[in-house]
Amino acid sequence: MVPTAPPTRPLHWFQAALVGLPLVLLGLVVLTGSLQDALNLILFSTLCTLGIGGLFWLGLATLIGTALLAVVAALRQQPITFAGRAAAQQQLLAGYVQTRRRSGADEQRIRSDLQRAGWRAAEIENAFAAAPSPGAQSGGSR
Repeated sequence: MVPTAPPTRPLHWFQAALVGLPLVLLGLVVLTGSLQDALNLILFSTLCTLGIGGLFWLGLATLIGTALLAVVAALRQQPITFAGRAAAQQQLLAGYVQTRRRSGADEQRIRSDLQRAGWRAAEIENAFAAAPSPGAQSGGSR
């Protein structure tokens, strides 16, 4: 049985916003002519709309950051996913660990594959704790 690729760690919207924010600022500098004017545009649009302008700029930064990260992920041939429900992510990870265990993969190999895919050590440990080992399943009621 050929092992499947480990699921990639989900992307949080905040990460995408951090990537997109400098690009939005750079675009505004090009459009307005100076960094001071670009920052003033962001500041006044946020203040004059009671914060709604700030949400617009944050949303735009998130959109641009997501697009850029998706292009980078496509170039690296890795799928991009977004953080949704933590429980669903843990189930996905635990299912992956269980599948790899059933196929006879070494635990250290599974851990290293998950770390290379971007999962944190705590998430990996939780997945191993949630995925029953092959020996634990055979003692049940059959």
